Amino acid sequence: MRFLHALFLIVLAQAFAVFGQITWQTTNATYGGSSGPCKLESNTIRMIIHPFSLDVEEEAVISAQGQVQSGGDPTTLVIEGQFALTPGSAVRSMLVWNGNVLLKAKLRERIMEGQLGGPCPGLLQKVGENIYQFKLFPVTIGNSRKIRILYTVPLAGNNLGPQFTIKTAFTYGCAETPSTVPIEFDKATDVPFTFVLTHGAMKITLQAGATYLIPIADLVQYTTDWYGNVTPSGSSSLSLAPDSTSLNRAYQYQVDSTNASGWYAAIFTGFPDTLSAMLKEVQFQLSGYTVEAKVTAGDKSFISDVPYIGCFGVYLKSASPWDHNVYWTVYGSDGTPIFQMTQTISPDT
Repeated sequence: MRFLHALFLIVLAQAFAVFGQITWQTTNATYGGSSGPCKLESNTIRMIIHPFSLDVEEEAVISAQGQVQSGGDPTTLVIEGQFALTPGSAVRSMLVWNGNVLLKAKLRERIMEGQLGGPCPGLLQKVGENIYQFKLFPVTIGNSRKIRILYTVPLAGNNLGPQFTIKTAFTYGCAETPSTVPIEFDKATDVPFTFVLTHGAMKITLQAGATYLIPIADLVQYTTDWYGNVTPSGSSSLSLAPDSTSLNRAYQYQVDSTNASGWYAAIFTGFPDTLSAMLKEVQFQLSGYTVEAKVTAGDKSFISDVPYIGCFGVYLKSASPWDHNVYWTVYGSDGTPIFQMTQTISPDT
């Protein structure tokens, strides 16, 4: 019983040790096998901004370092790691290289698996909400494997207005990393705004088609323990925000498909000028008022409280098209409506 308890603690400690870390493991181990650190040889990222989504193409070259201590075949190691994307993000595709051969992954029941005549060279699996686990094999000590993933990040609204929040996949987890990561930014032709990038303490107005060298320290989150030791603990977030004060834009389209048929809409707007002027006039007379925004599509409605300095944003899927209106209501502290107005937005299609 004591042996089983100790074994449970060892397994639990190993599970916590490898979460978020990128390491190599032995396969076909005879005596328990071993593991070791990995090096991020390079990490290149390209981001393309669309009206309501951001496509991120991230490519990493990862090598196995150290030496195999005991057990397992040193020529058939597997590189393992996990990463967490921001809420609402989704991995769309994965490519892996087997030597000079480029292989495209296929999505099979939440598992993306590279296809070869023999064992597949890579695997990507969703293991939790916004959490993915990947494996690359085979690899030997001192040699590397290359992986590329494409994922999409949705535009979100918060107290600061509309913005993209991005967590990168491979910049955190390896024992050794480059000092900077090149990130290229571009935008689709139907995006009229310029964007401001926030990383660490820096704010940069982006130039379309330009590549920026971002310090990897700004892409990693650090924690300090009781003794003052600073250690990396996860990926930090990048922020991309349009430089306009309010987006006031919507996008609507129809899908005619047996699996995904319906109307889709993305709506982002700030406070209408009329509503802002009214609130400025009465803000000293009101105490504890709230502002509510509602959109309706067929028999579906979405209602949200909106902070005065914030942004209203929503994604809808319904059987009927959105009616192009945002319904604003100001409530007093007792819940009584004291002002209502309708804002009409003509959506792009």
